[in-house]
Parts: sequence; structure tokens; C-alpha cells
Amino acid sequence: MAQLADIQGSVFQDGTVTTLARIVDIDNDPVQIADVSSITYTISLVNPDGSLTAVTGHTNVGLEVATVMFDTLQTGVAWTVDTYGYNFLHVVDVSTNDAFSQAGRTYKIQYTLQPTVGQKLIFRYQVSCI
Repeated sequence: MAQLADIQGSVFQDGTVTTLARIVDIDNDPVQIADVSSITYTISLVNPDGSLTAVTGHTNVGLEVATVMFDTLQTGVAWTVDTYGYNFLHVVDVSTNDAFSQAGRTYKIQYTLQPTVGQKLIFRYQVSCI
């Protein structure tokens, strides 16, 4: 079984972050738009004791599947993991509510993808605010 871990990154204080991922099904085939009924995300501040505090305006936010998912794997400058590519891209919208306001702190971004059939998929990022 593969070991699961948060994807690590950095974000500038009061800035935004772009998250990319390759989402695959149980057969290791890339998930396509038609396979997904909904995607939500939540951003939380990680407290010194490890507990989480939800960030206002970024809790259980629904995303339009067709705007963050791709039916074919994408490559380019933004994707440096491998030559296969990504099929998920999300730019956190901070135009109304800041998401990363405390420099020197860590934030967790959790995505929950509900497929049209089967179990939900959860993937997370942990970003250090600088």
C-alpha cells in the first residue's frame, strides 16, 4: 500500500496558492470530469498543538468540477513532478477572503472529491506561509 502524505509547499503572506495534482482511480487511470460529481476544499490554520482552525471564507467551498479538472493530463512549466502531468488545478481565490494571513504559520488545504460512483477521495496540501 502506498504511503499517504500531505503535499508540501509555500505561500506568501496574504497571497494565493495554485495546487496541482494527478488524481487517479483504483486502477491507476486518471480521473476525468464525468467521473466526478463534486469537489470541495477547506483551508485551516495548523495550531501549535496540531489542531486546526478553519479559515473564514475557505471552509467546505464547492468548486465547479469542469474548471479545476481536465480530461487529459496536462504538462508544462507549472508541473515539475514527472513527465506524465496533472489533471487537477486550483488557484485559491483570495479576492474576498484572505486565506494565508499569518506569516511563520502552517496551513492545511484539504480537497474532497466525490466521484459519480464509489468512495470519496481526499488529498491535502500543507503550506508554510512566508
